[in-house]
Amino acid sequence: MWNAQAETLPSVFRRWRSVDFFFEPFAPLRGPIRLPLPLVASPPLATFIPMKIASTAVGDELHALCLSNSGTIFHTICREGNRWDHWTPLHPGGDFMEVSCAAVGSTLHVLAITDQGLCMHRTRDKDGKWTEFEKLHDQPRFEHGG
Repeated sequence: MWNAQAETLPSVFRRWRSVDFFFEPFAPLRGPIRLPLPLVASPPLATFIPMKIASTAVGDELHALCLSNSGTIFHTICREGNRWDHWTPLHPGGDFMEVSCAAVGSTLHVLAITDQGLCMHRTRDKDGKWTEFEKLHDQPRFEHGG
């Protein structure tokens, strides 16, 4: 959480468990989180304040999603050797309030709730291709039989 009295930004921390099942101490992932602005050749860096984070393993990669204070969802991947990709925004604009994710097979599923209360869904396949966000309530519904 953001500490207004200390005027500090929140940080995203990670903790690794080694193959021998010992945990390393918590360490900052990146904080404040900085990312290159899109479509800029020599990118100045933009900073966003992380408010919520979700993560899941897809294969041997750790995918992390971060919901910023502006309502934008950012995505990054930790690859073999503890190499992190740059944070990239998943959508234009910032209208999200919650974010979650899960892996099903080799597909990353992202669920998010907008500031209008809509539940949205988006996927990333093993080749890195994203679908667009779709409203879940527009999808076929299955009634509980009983």
